[in-house]
Amino acid sequence: MDFISLLENEYKLDTSKKGKFVKHASSDLDLRDLWKKGKIELYQSFQSKDVFNCDYIISFIGEPNDKARFIGIYDVIGKKNTDIDISIKDRESVFAQEADTFYELKKRSGFEDIEGRIIITWGGSKQWHHWVDKTKKEIWKVLPPGYEKDFPGIDKLSSIFQK
Repeated sequence: MDFISLLENEYKLDTSKKGKFVKHASSDLDLRDLWKKGKIELYQSFQSKDVFNCDYIISFIGEPNDKARFIGIYDVIGKKNTDIDISIKDRESVFAQEADTFYELKKRSGFEDIEGRIIITWGGSKQWHHWVDKTKKEIWKVLPPGYEKDFPGIDKLSSIFQK
């Protein structure tokens, strides 16, 4: 099943407006940790190019082997220069590259039950954003509620208990 069909049929997502799939990846930052700490919104608000030229984004965090984990849907409210009032601590904790634009994003509610649980196949493209109406994203896996990570194996588990 493709992801947009799920969102349209089960969650009544209106795809008549311009939307983009966005896959975040970083070699400098642990994006899954930022997401768990509630700072992924700030991270994705900073962009080096005018890339969120749309009404909404469907956000993912990159996973190994051309996969991506769904983390939410955000309306693009507006954009500003990056000379906004954000504490140095917050800016340094989420800001990995130079950015000229800050997007005001508002997270949509109603998708909490699938956030972090849907893994899609990105599709082999190196591009980190795709138009929703031009790209299909197949659901690869649906993780159970409360899922954190795969079982590390009995050898790793026994070393934890030996400490």
